Amino acid sequence: MASSFPAPAPTKHLLFRPLHPTDAPRLASIANCPSISKWMLNTFPSPYTLSSAEGFIARCALPVDETKSVDWAICLHSLPLPGSEPDPEPPLIGVCGLKLGSDVHAHQAIVGYWISPAYQGRKFGREMLAGLVEWAWRTEGLVRAREGGVEVDGEGKPVMLGRLAAEVFGGNDASSRHEGHTRLKALVSQNI
Repeated sequence: MASSFPAPAPTKHLLFRPLHPTDAPRLASIANCPSISKWMLNTFPSPYTLSSAEGFIARCALPVDETKSVDWAICLHSLPLPGSEPDPEPPLIGVCGLKLGSDVHAHQAIVGYWISPAYQGRKFGREMLAGLVEWAWRTEGLVRAREGGVEVDGEGKPVMLGRLAAEVFGGNDASSRHEGHTRLKALVSQNI
């Protein structure tokens, strides 16, 4: 990845790493899902094809100054047993990223993410968001993060990650609509 941003630190269950061209088939396979695309912005392709994945990964390799965003693969990891090596290829379960602000919003970002339906309902979205935002504050000087995505619980009901938020905005200025669904954006507290 051409980014000046290093990958965020691992969390208890998750690793963040740059996306690689070899991720395209897996990315296309898990992202081509209506239960993901219905909650994403209009720029998220649906159907999500191999070509969509390859294009996204190619964009991720561009300099952050050009794209104004940085994205990572979310991978599930397990701690190795004493004396054993970590898994060299932990499974990719989703993608997360920061769309960086500019000018007076230079220390703000919109957090975007999605997690494979097979891994939803296990609080990985919450863990990812907490780890990503904490890392961004500590290492990159981010002071505000707005999040527009949702996690779906085991019963298929949307669960706002705004549980981490100090304040949830409503109304036209802070919500977005896609396929008839409204998503709230949240200001995330530094006291996660």
